[in-house]
Amino acid sequence: MQKFLKSINNNILCFIYILFLHLNFESYAVEVFSYAYYFTNKPSFFYISLIFLIALLPVNFIKNKSSLYDFFIVIYYLLIYIPILIFILHMFSGDALNLFVILVSLFVSTCFMCYITKFSPSNFSVNNKFLLRNETLQLINIITIFFAAAIIYNYWGNFQLVGLNQIYDLRLENSSINRVPLINYIVPWATSVLVPIHSILYLKFKKLFSLFSAAFLLLLIFMSVGAKIAFVTPLAVYFLYISKGKNLLSNLLYFFIIFNVLIFILPNTNEIIFYVKSLLYIRTFGISGWTFIAYYEYFNIHGPTFMSHVGFLNSIFDYYPYSEQYELGQLIGKYFYGSPEANYNANYLVSDGIAGLGIYGIALVNILVSLFIFVISHLLKRYDDVIVLSFSTGFFTALTNAPFFVSLMTGGMLLMLLLFFFDWIIFFSLKNIKT
Repeated sequence: MQKFLKSINNNILCFIYILFLHLNFESYAVEVFSYAYYFTNKPSFFYISLIFLIALLPVNFIKNKSSLYDFFIVIYYLLIYIPILIFILHMFSGDALNLFVILVSLFVSTCFMCYITKFSPSNFSVNNKFLLRNETLQLINIITIFFAAAIIYNYWGNFQLVGLNQIYDLRLENSSINRVPLINYIVPWATSVLVPIHSILYLKFKKLFSLFSAAFLLLLIFMSVGAKIAFVTPLAVYFLYISKGKNLLSNLLYFFIIFNVLIFILPNTNEIIFYVKSLLYIRTFGISGWTFIAYYEYFNIHGPTFMSHVGFLNSIFDYYPYSEQYELGQLIGKYFYGSPEANYNANYLVSDGIAGLGIYGIALVNILVSLFIFVISHLLKRYDDVIVLSFSTGFFTALTNAPFFVSLMTGGMLLMLLLFFFDWIIFFSLKNIKT
């Protein structure tokens, strides 16, 4: 009976979330950003009902555990799958066969992804969960000091504490500074891995060095490249800490529902408030949907890359069909706005699915990425759940706005796995010494 009531609760919450995403699209996205290729086809009641049903049904397959894989599914379902369907509802203008293929591919692959949460590890059922060993913590501190020194040296004389309206100018000014090799990886790794690590180490163990490290890295990152996203990861880690990784789906649903309801009901007393509400909606929920539509329209006409947008594949086979000076997001910017400086990066499903393999690659990419994370989740199941989830926040954030292989690198998943691998080596070394 308790499971049934929980299922009913999740369905009601998801329906409310879907409904307000839909209402806010009509009220804010189109009203403010029609100049930026946001529009609505005024869908019929039947079409709205069909999309709502396709959006709602997969939630019934989600087993709300606390593993890395479950965290991924919740992020994917709420911030990629549902927003994409809302934008398809309003903006898709392709032929009926392509629409059918897209909807079936999205729905079937998502149901599969949600269903295998049944087999994901439940960290709360594991006794004697591992914490990171002192040797690993010392290595993290050494890496932190090295990364901070590298950022300071690379951007020395170019640090600026700017307002939000000057962030893009700061990025443009500092984008060509490369005094330190791999600085284009060091900054994202500091953002995606080290800031979350130190945030959770302070929250769980009250390590003052970790508090200082997280705050200092955030300041360096913001003053060098103006990365606003750096401030999201500590908030995400705090959310995971206070919830202890439990009920991720319902907790995030409550938060997103309140967020969307406030956007919908708060009065628009002036144009600035109206614009800010619209911008918050688009930046939080709209990018996945808009890029899906834009990438579909472009690559349906010009043909997919067949994964040649993946750097190491193209360096081997050299078959990127477009001008090599333009990345995927720049192609979209040039096509829709006439300038490659308008760089519209997109999540892994759009970049690797739509752009990489076309509409027939949607399901394949979804399933392969989910299976990869499923395997990683099992490999790390003996570790403390909140620590593992905190480590992964940067990677999952990257997945919502970048291709899979880019997310592996800049999102810090590879660095995270190397740290855990080092921790395993220490564990087995000490175990052998004792025996």
